[in-house]
Amino acid sequence: MANLIEAFKNKTELKAYYSQPSVVQHYADAVITVGLWLSEAKICNRIFSKEATLLDIGTGAGRVPIGLHEQGYSNIMGIDCCKPMVEAARDLSKRLDCAMPFQTADATALPFGRDVFDGIICNDVLMEIPSWEERETAIFEIAQALKPEGLFLWTIPLDKNLPKDLSYRSAQDSKDSDNQYLLKALKAAKLEVEVDVARSLLASEPPEVEAFAGECQFWIAKKLA
Repeated sequence: MANLIEAFKNKTELKAYYSQPSVVQHYADAVITVGLWLSEAKICNRIFSKEATLLDIGTGAGRVPIGLHEQGYSNIMGIDCCKPMVEAARDLSKRLDCAMPFQTADATALPFGRDVFDGIICNDVLMEIPSWEERETAIFEIAQALKPEGLFLWTIPLDKNLPKDLSYRSAQDSKDSDNQYLLKALKAAKLEVEVDVARSLLASEPPEVEAFAGECQFWIAKKLA
């Protein structure tokens, strides 16, 4: 089953969708059957130390934090706006003997204060925030929570079959107005883009990853000191 990406009109609709038992189960299954992508592991191991304080936003059932824990990361937590997802993540982390903090929280109102994290991860999540105004707020919140020179790592999908509202392209495509809005929002939040690269250029993923999520673009931005 492919990654369940939808276009939402508002947060109520988003939370209702991701709170459905079948959707929660889909992402819980992915923790075991998909795990951390090779590309995710490769890029995280390049830019984060194993002792880095990391936050995964839109963690779902905890696929990324649990996968990073298995890579040796010792200080990572996950948040999601959907309580059933957080409950599934907590249960899985305990059963897999890698207990870590998971919390119900919204990317547009992070409850952590300033200068807390060395890195913040937000894979295939930013584009699901219903409006550009809310996405801009989330970017500002992320910048506030990062330590100076901390890194924001996120992905956006490049699948041509996605809903129009979720269609993003590389930073090299200057004709993409959505992309230009993103770059403007990052600059306003004092986040400087350092890298954007397609997943397929980082690693050749196994079939289960390809089935879970189509091609995407990894981005890295640094918080200016």
